[in-house]
Amino acid sequence: MKYKDYFTHLQEIDFNPRIKKDQPEEESAMIVYSTGIVEKVSPKNGTDFHYTELNEIVGGHFEIVYLRDGDKTYLMILNDEGKLKDLPINNIATSMYIDVTGRMDTIHGDVLICRMDQVQ
Repeated sequence: MKYKDYFTHLQEIDFNPRIKKDQPEEESAMIVYSTGIVEKVSPKNGTDFHYTELNEIVGGHFEIVYLRDGDKTYLMILNDEGKLKDLPINNIATSMYIDVTGRMDTIHGDVLICRMDQVQ
């Protein structure tokens, strides 16, 4: 499955019962938890995620991975020390990462996936 398909699939609430359904439909960012649950979210200020908010979501210092899908670029924000801290493997984020980058690696912990314009 290509990354675009993952992103589209994760946004389709009717097709993914693990997405928390209490979030508004128009949200375009999502937290992919290592438990397999996906939660649609929006920045606290309504426009963009800031440093402290990103730290809270991933549980510490973060790294940004660029996920290019044709003419669109999404960001995957993940815990920079996820492996060192022995955080659980995030199977959904790992699959997305491998599909997009072609690199065999594992993503550990919770991640935020959002549009580039949603991070300042």
